[in-house]
Amino acid sequence: MQVSIVNMLVAFAGGLLSFLSPCVLPLVPGYVSYVAGDALTASEYFMTAAYAAPDAPIARKALLAAAQTLAAAKQPDAAAIVYRKLLAQANLPSDIADAARQGLAALPTR
Repeated sequence: MQVSIVNMLVAFAGGLLSFLSPCVLPLVPGYVSYVAGDALTASEYFMTAAYAAPDAPIARKALLAAAQTLAAAKQPDAAAIVYRKLLAQANLPSDIADAARQGLAALPTR
């Protein structure tokens, strides 16, 4: 099978277009931060690249679940970032705020 220059250009253009798509581009800073060894900055970028409105009930529950998952995965610094991001929101329902405060308090301190 012979690969022509046209096929290579089409494949390159497709890859470039997929990279620049609105669903991938917001994840690039977090990926670069993670590859560079800064996992905390990466988690901050990933948590701000959410596709749901931050004040939507499902987005708040997703942030809480993300923080709980990070805490269970022994990533307390990243979990603390997500808990604080959640607690900084205005008009946060009391059940979610209580769960976030409890999760933040349960994290090991350094």
